[in-house]
Amino acid sequence: VLGANLQAASVLGLYVIARHGVRSLWPLLLVDTLYFVCALMIGPPWGAWMATLTEGRQRERYFARRSGWLQLALLFAFVGAGLVLQRAGSDQGAKLRLFAALHLCGFGFRVLSAAMLAMQPDLASEQRSVRESFAAVRTARHTADFGVAWYLTLLMFGAHVAVPFFTPYMLR
Repeated sequence: VLGANLQAASVLGLYVIARHGVRSLWPLLLVDTLYFVCALMIGPPWGAWMATLTEGRQRERYFARRSGWLQLALLFAFVGAGLVLQRAGSDQGAKLRLFAALHLCGFGFRVLSAAMLAMQPDLASEQRSVRESFAAVRTARHTADFGVAWYLTLLMFGAHVAVPFFTPYMLR
């Protein structure tokens, strides 16, 4: 729920950037980073929650159907948003206002999603204190699994740093 609310705040930040025509890279980079960090923070608990609610073939069917519907919804959202922006004509100010309005809609839907998540009852599980959680992380960092997580983190960081430089290199 915290991750969903923070992600909603980042979408609101995208609205503010678009609405006020902020041209600096740093605010956009900060808000975009917050958005994706929140997405990464939401994913594992949500996946674990869904795994406890479904089992066996039911789980496979659920995730397969969900993925299909999600891709279809994204296709319609992108096409719809593109049509809305295209109909704004050549007026750049109107396009920017519409772009901001689309982000405001995204903010509203993310807040609704976070509210719906907050209404879900917690699953019965053993609660850890903050101290116990940090102790578990300290213990886990000495295992091979944690090494894989660090490797993937560094790999993805390197890829994200390299990508903006790769396209101009290839174009030359």
